[in-house]
Amino acid sequence: SGKGGIVKQFPIQIDGAEWQVSYRPLSKMPSLDGEKCMGFCDFDKRQITVQTKLEPLEELLTLLHEHDHANHPNFDEEAVARIDDERAAIIKAAGLEITRRAK
Repeated sequence: SGKGGIVKQFPIQIDGAEWQVSYRPLSKMPSLDGEKCMGFCDFDKRQITVQTKLEPLEELLTLLHEHDHANHPNFDEEAVARIDDERAAIIKAAGLEITRRAK
């Protein structure tokens, strides 16, 4: 693991600014209401962090959830959760199956 337990990192663009997406093990993730987060968004550092070892669909939805926080800093958790629910329903209704690509 690298600095802060980061095991993977890559740059992305969000609203014209460069951000970093990082992956950390569950033990290095912050807690919210006593539970470890699947992901979090740090506006000051322009960094989205996602826990490693998520199922592919969980990983995708977590990345999209944190992207929404980064792209819409005025949205509260409830607003972002509504978007999550709508996306999940679309994916399910479309019968899409998300699998991890072979490396």
